[in-house]
Amino acid sequence: MKIWTALTESECNEVWEKLHQHFSFPRIHTDKPLHKFSIRHIWGDENYIHDLERKALDILISITAPGEKVLALDWEHTCYRVDLRHHKENPKAENIFHIPFIPDGDYYIYLTEDFENVWFGHPWEETITVIGEKLMAATFNNLPEAFKE
Repeated sequence: MKIWTALTESECNEVWEKLHQHFSFPRIHTDKPLHKFSIRHIWGDENYIHDLERKALDILISITAPGEKVLALDWEHTCYRVDLRHHKENPKAENIFHIPFIPDGDYYIYLTEDFENVWFGHPWEETITVIGEKLMAATFNNLPEAFKE
């Protein structure tokens, strides 16, 4: 089973178009519940970074059903469908995160295929915004240390 499946160019364009329609990307305008967290203070602190990456994976897994894939987007680069649960359970099968959870120069976005829950990493703001009731609840139930600052 392939854990990371690259979207075709037309699929990727369609997802970005929907993101623009739903959220006015790159700005976020939505009626959905959201919370924005600053991550400016994490750079240079591997403990914060490791904890945030680990918990981001757990948070996103917690809002999906077994076998459910999420979309993983990297602005102006290849986009993917990924089974995060399978990735965590089989780390050696495909032990590369093609798209990080923490923005380090590009917009990194994870979202459910229904566009109801979005993990939105903004590189210049140095923020992560969680959008959607399920994702917000899961985030606050497993709050990364970096988000407690």
